[in-house]
Amino acid sequence: MDWVSAACYLSDNRVMTGGMDGKVCLWRRGGSDCRDLYGEQGSVSVLSSLSKSTPIAASAGYDGSVIVWNCSSSSPSETKIENRRKQLPPITAFAPDSEGNLAISGSNNGLVSLWDLNQGQCLKAALGKHGTQVQKVIRDESCGEVFYTAGVDGKIGMWDTRGKLGSATGNDIGATVSATPFTSPSRAGAAPISGLVYVDETHVLASGGNDVALLDTRMNLQVVGKPMGGHKKPIASLCLGGGGLVSFSGSIDGMVIAHNLQTMQPIYGMGANKKSASFLGTTDTRLIVTGDDGHALVYSFS
Repeated sequence: MDWVSAACYLSDNRVMTGGMDGKVCLWRRGGSDCRDLYGEQGSVSVLSSLSKSTPIAASAGYDGSVIVWNCSSSSPSETKIENRRKQLPPITAFAPDSEGNLAISGSNNGLVSLWDLNQGQCLKAALGKHGTQVQKVIRDESCGEVFYTAGVDGKIGMWDTRGKLGSATGNDIGATVSATPFTSPSRAGAAPISGLVYVDETHVLASGGNDVALLDTRMNLQVVGKPMGGHKKPIASLCLGGGGLVSFSGSIDGMVIAHNLQTMQPIYGMGANKKSASFLGTTDTRLIVTGDDGHALVYSFS
């Protein structure tokens, strides 16, 4: 038994969890017991559901591989995908496209890789590289085939998988047909970017480093307005609420601050955890905060 390092919901509302021991657990509804699934040879970093209608998920971790788990039957099956030429470094971040066909991963040495989950192969092991560990990978919810990566180097990369690998690169997202990233300039003394979310229907990203910043994906990730401050320590987690109009950021000292993304002003702040506020999530009516102090707090929106 070891730390739980990743979790996701399947399409049938069952839960999958992954641990630092390399084991994936598929839980019955209600969480009474679970089936142990083995395939990872190292700590599981990420679990991600691949379908809204079929219980299929992907896991990625420290053995540098991706495993697709099909949980449709009573005996789940797995397809392990590895780079053919050379084992990849530990995967620390991963996200599939909107159809669950392609995915991009980021590694602890900054390597960004492209995967074909249907064909079971690593299409491009060295798609590009951050200077240091990749913290986050998310997809563009407006098209599902563009991805964004955030790294410890304080930079954000944009990757377009709609074109052919190695083809010419344009100057904006609509004309970018290769998988070469645009990278936003790192501010002097920029903190590692640990939070990255896509703001629906706005073509804007919200990122969390030393503070919360909005970036326009149509303008090569130019910063919109001024970064939204308030935190004394670097941000550890970031999520949206209020119909996508409010950002919630949690810092390594346990402080959580809400910002209005229209006015770009703070709404309120609260000391939620004694240690890092490492995870934030919202429902329509609640904010959930969990931290390194071992506590989970649930706040109701008034």
